[in-house]
Amino acid sequence: MKTAIAIVLALLAAFCFALGSLVQQGAARKTPGNALRPGLLVALVKERRWLGGMALTVVSFGIQAAALAFGPLALVQPLATMDVLFALPLVARQNHKRLTRRAIIGGLCVAAGMAAFVAISPPTNGVSAPGITAWIPAFIVIAAITTVCAIAALRASGTARVLLLAATAALIYAVLDAITKSTVDLIPDRGLGVLTVWEPYGLIVTGILGGLVEQSAFNAGPLTLSSPSSTQSSPPPR
Repeated sequence: MKTAIAIVLALLAAFCFALGSLVQQGAARKTPGNALRPGLLVALVKERRWLGGMALTVVSFGIQAAALAFGPLALVQPLATMDVLFALPLVARQNHKRLTRRAIIGGLCVAAGMAAFVAISPPTNGVSAPGITAWIPAFIVIAAITTVCAIAALRASGTARVLLLAATAALIYAVLDAITKSTVDLIPDRGLGVLTVWEPYGLIVTGILGGLVEQSAFNAGPLTLSSPSSTQSSPPPR
């Protein structure tokens, strides 16, 4: 029963994230600002449309957190990244166009890839809240990769910039999801005492950083480029 609830919530989170991304991208694309500069976020918070999209994104993260309370990260995360399947028809509808065969095949490939991931790496309970020392190696590797991608994105233009920024956001959001899972698992035992550990503050930092990079990707190009790349980074099974 818990697994079924986790699946439904993860897919609902994916839909909300897709809709929120569509709204945000429309506003970010029209907002002047430099990639990876805080000024971009400052300009966006003045846009009502963007705030509405961000509200949907926040709701999606809340739903995903609820899904993580019922199921393991290795199950919830791949399903939550299926937002691209919702984003493609939404973009087509917004542009008053039909989905192309290429888009349909691409979406099916994403779904097949996620299904293969779950099949090859079956979800396990693992360690629900590992100590900080267990996180450090992953933090170092991901920080190095995201730094390289971000620098490359600033030197690139066009499609390359969008894809590099979206890939960077994907890595950061993978960390965010992993920290969210640990935080959710700590709450039943610690209650408000969870505020005395590092995880909630890690959520804030990674959330802001991921948001800045993602909005930079939205600002740099169409959602059909940024969404598939920024949502396809799944953390290792736990």
